[in-house]
Amino acid sequence: MPLKTDAKIAGATLSVPIVKDQETTAAIVQTVNERLRQIEAQSAKINTQHFALLAAYSFASEVEELRQQANDHEREFLTELDVLLTKLKAILEDESPGEQ
Repeated sequence: MPLKTDAKIAGATLSVPIVKDQETTAAIVQTVNERLRQIEAQSAKINTQHFALLAAYSFASEVEELRQQANDHEREFLTELDVLLTKLKAILEDESPGEQ
């Protein structure tokens, strides 16, 4: 069972799992609170549940974007690696045993 700590999110004290360490957890809580403040600032009326759902969706969207970026970078990396391997094989095949 992960260790937990108390954190104040949107004015409510919650027991949240510690992610990596206390500093990382505090940074996550700060990010959530900042996102909620941004959403609240764009709304004419207070609706905490609505804000929380929008924040959750916003974070999930960011995660998906980052996942896609990571996949794109991985594909680019593998393509470049394949090009390098092909070039290396060609160089090794062109070498004759007497040239070493």
